[in-house]
Amino acid sequence: MVRFWQPRFYTGDLEPEVIFPAIVASSVGYSIFASIVGFEPIFGYYTQAFSVLRLPFYALLGLVAGGLAIVYVRTFYGVNSVFKRLRIPPHVKPMIGGVAVGLIALIFPEVMATGYGWVQLIISGNLQALVGGDLPILLILALLPFIKIITTSLSVGSGGSGGVFAPGMVIGASLGGFLGLVFHMLFPSVVPSVAPFAIVGMLSFFGAAGKVPLSVILMVVEMTGSLQLLPVAMLATAISCTVSGLKYCIYRSQVNTRRDSPAHMGEYNTPLLSSIRVSEINLRNLGVAPEESVERAAKMMQELNLFSLPVVEKDRFVGVVYLDRIVNKKGSVSSFTEKGASYVKLTSTADQAWEVMMKNRTMWCPVVENGKYLGSITLEDILKEYRKRSLALNQTLPFQETPKHE
Repeated sequence: MVRFWQPRFYTGDLEPEVIFPAIVASSVGYSIFASIVGFEPIFGYYTQAFSVLRLPFYALLGLVAGGLAIVYVRTFYGVNSVFKRLRIPPHVKPMIGGVAVGLIALIFPEVMATGYGWVQLIISGNLQALVGGDLPILLILALLPFIKIITTSLSVGSGGSGGVFAPGMVIGASLGGFLGLVFHMLFPSVVPSVAPFAIVGMLSFFGAAGKVPLSVILMVVEMTGSLQLLPVAMLATAISCTVSGLKYCIYRSQVNTRRDSPAHMGEYNTPLLSSIRVSEINLRNLGVAPEESVERAAKMMQELNLFSLPVVEKDRFVGVVYLDRIVNKKGSVSSFTEKGASYVKLTSTADQAWEVMMKNRTMWCPVVENGKYLGSITLEDILKEYRKRSLALNQTLPFQETPKHE
């Protein structure tokens, strides 16, 4: 038996920070698990010698596996979209899918359950044990990948409980078994067994469908207990992933890179406040003239619920007058104005305006363009625009169901 780690985060990237913790966790988990059930590889020890002559056959297997992976993904989500459009109670949909799968299983029992037993029969070369409606073995192996794709789409795609990993193993093993048998019939001396093709078929197919090439390449060593199939697994998986591309992935919640992940928005994307321009925020006509009395300025601050006001003289920003400096005082505002306060322009960003507020110790920020005071934006206005942008961003982030995996 074998346990493996699969960092299925992105279609074209990975999380380097979690690789070593994942390896440690997998090693500990495998040691505990294998100590109880045994350390035998899941498919036994593969002892056949590596042959360069079989490389073209594995390359062809990778080519076909990549194309079949596209069929798997498109069929699965195509059936899933059909069931979603059905205007019937949700609990009835998996019932319909289950009935359809049951009828198919009467002829092809290989499609039932996880199918690991049938995979083991293909790998061991016991092909006569396959049922498939008493059809010829070669025809059963040719039809089984497509029938398994259909039944998986009907059962899981209809809303039933299940996964897409185990079916992927059956589909890949059947495909590899079929091509391996064809190659054996044509070149028996070069291809003495279908077992390696079944194993590589599983890995190259699901490596393309799940976009996990590194994981499946490591799996071949763990599943067979040897390194003989490692070069051909790398070749077939690289070809299958290239053929299927990044567009078709059975795990739709995967994004291409960490830059596209919501978990890394703050790391890779410009902070939201930096994307908001001052010109996009409502300007308020705040200000008090230097010649006005401090009593008038204090009253204005109380009415506006502010602790300071910009001092403006003939459309020119002069400075700031603070409430704590004019309380119980008399005279004109000009006598209590602090000059040299910072300001922003229309092209400045919201986070720059926020920095100016902290520097000026105010809850507003003056906006000056070409020496002319245009008005002020308040902290409340910035937060209002921030919430608006944040809500719009959350609504545009895609949310897609990801099928469970076994």
